[in-house]
Amino acid sequence: MRQITKPLAIAALMAITPFAQADAGPDDVYVGVGFFNDLLNVNVEYVSEELGNFVVRVGQFQDINHGVSGNVSWRKPITSDNPKEDGYFVGVFAGQVVGDTLDGEYKYRLGGGGEIGYHWVSDHTRKVFSVGIGAAEEMESEYQTLSAEPTIFFEFSIGLGY
Repeated sequence: MRQITKPLAIAALMAITPFAQADAGPDDVYVGVGFFNDLLNVNVEYVSEELGNFVVRVGQFQDINHGVSGNVSWRKPITSDNPKEDGYFVGVFAGQVVGDTLDGEYKYRLGGGGEIGYHWVSDHTRKVFSVGIGAAEEMESEYQTLSAEPTIFFEFSIGLGY
């Protein structure tokens, strides 16, 4: 499955390329690919001047290479009032943030945290790099415990605007 995940993500991005162009109206939508720690994902980002940016990610954790997972983020610009300009953003994320194995079974651990990042915005693309801190839920079995320890999260994505 790992051999097909990356080509599928690239193919999805290439399929939407002919339609990519952010509009000049109040709201934009970007579709792209990225990494959220080891979650290779396809993502959709809705940019609203009033509400901030909402991101939905769906993909596969590369460490365990099994199944489909997802999480969400909300971000707000802090260096500009306009989310369609380059600048720093702060936000929160939640959902399946860590993929692990517990006694040989695949587990997607729910969690959340806060993030700060920078967005590079052009007429057609939005590139995001962010760093966050959060934690995933604790899981226990008879033989093993997965702790809810603070974890650093990194994200990089590139999206094409509609």
